[in-house]
Amino acid sequence: MVEVSVCVISYNFEKYISQTLDSVLAQMTNFEYEIIVSDDCSSDKTQEILLEYKRKYPDLIKLVLLPENTKGAFTQIRALELVKGKYIAILEGDDFWCNENKLQMQYDYMEAHPEKSAVVTHLNAVDEFGNPLKMPKDWDKNINKEEFSIKDYEKKPISPFLQSLLFRNKEKYIDLLHERNRLDNYTQAMLLCDGNIGILPDITATYRIVHFHGENYSSLPIEKKALLLFNCGLLIDEKFGDKINTNRMMDNILADAILFGHKSMTETEKEYYKKLSFGRKCDVVGRIFGVSIFRRGVKLIKSKLAI
Repeated sequence: MVEVSVCVISYNFEKYISQTLDSVLAQMTNFEYEIIVSDDCSSDKTQEILLEYKRKYPDLIKLVLLPENTKGAFTQIRALELVKGKYIAILEGDDFWCNENKLQMQYDYMEAHPEKSAVVTHLNAVDEFGNPLKMPKDWDKNINKEEFSIKDYEKKPISPFLQSLLFRNKEKYIDLLHERNRLDNYTQAMLLCDGNIGILPDITATYRIVHFHGENYSSLPIEKKALLLFNCGLLIDEKFGDKINTNRMMDNILADAILFGHKSMTETEKEYYKKLSFGRKCDVVGRIFGVSIFRRGVKLIKSKLAI
């Protein structure tokens, strides 16, 4: 019986996909797992490489080759629709695992903690050439704890996130993920509504930061990332707003958009900002300056004027 389904998402990763798949195949487990690779109609030699792996491991690897490029819209969904495992792991085709005990450790943790919705681990990062990089700013603040809660998320989501994730296979998750825009924030919100996310101190996965791959999130212009995050925030508020307060996250996103210049803000973002309360607008401006005293200063001025 398959206990874990590993979904590998691929598009034009001919330079990296072998390392990704080898890192999954190297996992040492006392349970059965499957690998489902979904490729978004790669135009390089990625599909040739995938077909060779399928030939070598016909019983272990399921291969989905999309006939047309969907820009990531359905690649992950097609893989998730085929999962049989009790738990699911997701891995982009340019990232890889660096600990052969990753799945076993996480499987054991989830079996011992039925109250947890998922478990992640620490990560390291490399560039497109495999050179070590520092993890993104504030990473340590989010990950140096035993678990991650909704309150933690409301302060700042974990990012990056998917590279080390293992979560329970629930039908409602698959349905909800049909509507996501492929950002980690949405997946975290979805899982946290069912329970805290456990964190293991081991480094088990490597996040690759690239600058040349147009479909890779880490290579997108900052303005486009901000817009994706904004739309993701709206979706999170729509789906999970009864449990998760997205105000702080949305304020940070708007602050970034304003910093990039008013022209970089979409009409949707502008209208959203206009409808904010005076206090929320102060919070946004305060985040632009990177200080929390702005709002207190405004309150002080208002109180003085009222005297």
